[in-house]
Amino acid sequence: MKITKRVIALAVMCAWIPGTLLAQPPHKSLEGAWDLRIKVEHMPGTISAFSICKTGGGLAYVQAAGNHLVYGDGTWLRSRQSEFRLTFVTETNDKSGVRTGSQQVRGTAILRSDDVVTGNAVVQFLNQQGKVIYTGTAKVEGNRVHTSSRLTAMR
Repeated sequence: MKITKRVIALAVMCAWIPGTLLAQPPHKSLEGAWDLRIKVEHMPGTISAFSICKTGGGLAYVQAAGNHLVYGDGTWLRSRQSEFRLTFVTETNDKSGVRTGSQQVRGTAILRSDDVVTGNAVVQFLNQQGKVIYTGTAKVEGNRVHTSSRLTAMR
């Protein structure tokens, strides 16, 4: 009789544990696409940008600048439960598209919910020789961009 009770208890535990694990909320992550609004100190207006945080920590960043797009490449890494460190670099160009230097960004992003992120960053503009010509801070707010299930299934 004792063996039967133990077998039943073991069966109940084996059924309960996977169900409990599946019921856990998903881990918060930056993975996915984000529509960003960026306010750099001492600069007028707000910058609109688009960022994709890839599985494994890759980061792609795109922003409109006049008649061309600025593309950045970088990394992101979880530092705490809902906090992440980001770093990326973009090339800077004049109005005619000639390279003038680069922009380096290091920041912290905090997930306020699964679909809302805020953060702060240090932004450095460097000339073509790599000398820092401006350092400032930026505040960032963003919303996750959701794709339709039909597009997701096409991967």
